[in-house]
Amino acid sequence: DESGMGLARNLMLDLVWLHPVAWVYWQVLDGPGWGLIASNDGDAKLGKVATKYHVLAQYSRHIREGMRILDNDDHNTVVAYDGEEGKLVLVTLADLWANTITYDLSAFGEVKGPVTRWVTNTAGSARYEKHTDLTLQGKTLTVKLDKKTVQTVEIQ
Repeated sequence: DESGMGLARNLMLDLVWLHPVAWVYWQVLDGPGWGLIASNDGDAKLGKVATKYHVLAQYSRHIREGMRILDNDDHNTVVAYDGEEGKLVLVTLADLWANTITYDLSAFGEVKGPVTRWVTNTAGSARYEKHTDLTLQGKTLTVKLDKKTVQTVEIQ
């Protein structure tokens, strides 16, 4: 599906339940609906960038090699931690409904910020938009997500 919501649901399932050590997306260039960027093998021309390109960026640009995937109670959120950089990454999917989530960060020794988030709304116009409008409240962070949204939060 060109929107990327199917891709997001499958990535969420794989990362939360299977804990892979690597993953590869092999349909970067392919026909509309399949590829991240539409293409036709025969004419060497590229078409439009699919929304799922921006959905995949929520995961691939933030969950990096060497990060640990941590267990959590929200099966619509992947939590990754980089101990060397002291960076926490939360990738959350709000598929069928809008949602407000409060993340409990009390398991982490020191949580200061800054907090940065990126949003892709597959039903709207937001495509990997960067925002710096979130503030930690002690060791909690509350975020609002519209339906059909994938959002990544990075906390230093």
